[in-house]
Amino acid sequence: MKSRLNDFLMDASEVAEKANYAEHTAALNSLIDTISIAMASHSIDTRVKKLRASILEGKTTGKFSIFGESILKSDAINALFINSFAAHALELDDWLPMGMLHPGASIIPSALLLGEKNDLTLEDITTGIIYGYQLAEHIGRWLGRSHYRTWHNTSTVAGIAIGAMLVWMEEGNEERITNAVLIATTYAGGLMPLVNKLVSVKPLSPSHASLIGYYSYLTSQAFTGLVKDIEAVESKICSSLTKQCDNIEDDESKTPAILRVGYKIFPTCRNSHTTIQAAIKLSEKVDPALIESIQLEVFEEAAQVADITFPTTIEEAMFSLSFLTAASLVKKWIGLKEISESLSDPLVRELEKKVKVNIREDYTMSFPKKHPVTIRVTMKTGEVLEEHEEIPLGDPSKTLPKDALYEKLRSLAKYSGNENILNLIELILKEKINIRINDLIDKLSKEENK
Repeated sequence: MKSRLNDFLMDASEVAEKANYAEHTAALNSLIDTISIAMASHSIDTRVKKLRASILEGKTTGKFSIFGESILKSDAINALFINSFAAHALELDDWLPMGMLHPGASIIPSALLLGEKNDLTLEDITTGIIYGYQLAEHIGRWLGRSHYRTWHNTSTVAGIAIGAMLVWMEEGNEERITNAVLIATTYAGGLMPLVNKLVSVKPLSPSHASLIGYYSYLTSQAFTGLVKDIEAVESKICSSLTKQCDNIEDDESKTPAILRVGYKIFPTCRNSHTTIQAAIKLSEKVDPALIESIQLEVFEEAAQVADITFPTTIEEAMFSLSFLTAASLVKKWIGLKEISESLSDPLVRELEKKVKVNIREDYTMSFPKKHPVTIRVTMKTGEVLEEHEEIPLGDPSKTLPKDALYEKLRSLAKYSGNENILNLIELILKEKINIRINDLIDKLSKEENK
């Protein structure tokens, strides 16, 4: 039996080494998206502000950058932890559909940190990102849906990918890479059922992934002869982390994972997006005050991941299908502003009581390639209207308008009041990819001080 892990590692290396202009551009887009979201969250999200204050304790000295309202400096662990948490806090970070994880929130801060540590170029970092995304998708697909239902891939799978990526970026030593993968796998964590209930702590998943990946990278050189029987190790992984590892020989696409990244338009759980889209479409046809009942038919993961009812905080609201359905019908859009307003809107709060959620097995079979939902509204007149959606906006199979990603980030800059996001976008897009990341960050800092 051949080693699946070795196959994944070899493929990730080959894809990264052969990456072309389009793939590096896609990696840059994910980098800009991730860091812009992290910067905005420092202005918007109370959890990020409290976490930063608690960890830094007023001390902002060190070599590594924390991307917030301004660029702060700290040690490697603090910078990794805070950047990863902040990148995931607003539920706007990118998504790998087939790997079933948010890769950017941890992979990108980790690649940037190694870039600062080793004075790498922007191209070195995008190459590492391409490697990390490729490996993360392979491992996520291999562990499959049964792993995703118990474990938060954004914590487990990303941590494994980061450990390998950092070693590969530094030296590419095969034994160290394998060591890093196995150490990260052994200590991976993030229980999905608890993450679903304790949603305010969910951004700790990429923070955990970054730390596990980074420590696996550091400790990988301390061991020799760690793996004597890779097949036995893989068997243990498959029996412990999932019911049965999936056979992914039938990969339909040889397109690199970095070109199949989904970008989030709505600041909510990814599995709620098609519900929001269907409700927004219906909002043009109905008067919310005249709705008698709402039937929502969804795939299993949507019901499991977004099953909070009657939320009281923005974080809970991001994971409540009934609330998001009602808010979409009333507000005709879902953004951070609409979620905040809807929590105190009597019409939204009354309407969410009328939402009934049912799981359809045929819809469940389509996930993760599709996210099918049907919303059926019965009016007080007896009239029934419905909408069906299958593909989230921003999904790689549903092309966004060319400038949609940057328009999202410009809107986020305006909403958060953090104009440095615009400086970041402009600077990265105009600089050559061979610029040293430390020089790029210095330029960004100077723009802040103007």
